[in-house]
Parts: sequence; C-alpha cells; structure tokens
Amino acid sequence: VTHQRDFVAAHQLLVEAVRLGRQLGNRWSVPYTIEGFGDIALAQNDAASAAQLYGAASVLRDLYGLSFSPSERTVYQGTLARMRAQLSPAIFEERWKEGNALRAQEALEFALTRTKVE
Repeated sequence: VTHQRDFVAAHQLLVEAVRLGRQLGNRWSVPYTIEGFGDIALAQNDAASAAQLYGAASVLRDLYGLSFSPSERTVYQGTLARMRAQLSPAIFEERWKEGNALRAQEALEFALTRTKVE
C-alpha cells in the first residue's frame, strides 16, 4: 500500500498490526511493523525519521534472531540506499544510532508520532 502512495491505508494497516501483535504477544512482528512506518516516512521525504526507525528495527531483528530472505535483503538494501542518498553520512549514522537506543515500545511510539497521516 505504501508503494501505491496510499499512506492513510498503510498507516491504518500498520496500526492494526501493532494492535494485533500486542494482543497476541507477537514480538517478532515488531521490527517489520517499525520498518513499515519507516517506509511511510521515507516515502514522505522524511529520511531522517526513516533511518531512526530502521535503526530501531535492526536492533530488534538481532534481539529476536530474525534474518532476511534473499528477496527481503535486496529490498532492505535498496531502502537503506535511498535513505543514504537523502541524508549526509553523519546524519544517517546519528539517526541510526538514535534508533538503536530505542526500546521496542519507544520505537513504536516514535513511529506513530512521526508518520501521522490524514
């Protein structure tokens, strides 16, 4: 939905994913959801917030032992390249590290406040 630039629908689906994940106690879905919010931020030209969200998701991926399939890795690397193209190396690293410092709940709260759509 994000690729179709329907940010309202994408945001609603991600909020629902957060709700269901909490209800089911599904922690492994959190990094994917945070990256989804990062995709919205990036598509709306907020690469700094996207980098912070992806930084938070990367820590959670490591914590939960999640790895990428080959096709996911290709998409992920392309997304990071788009972020880096929009940010200076210093800003990218700063925001990535800020994301790394967030706990899952903090990252979700940041995602929800940074990707408000109407």
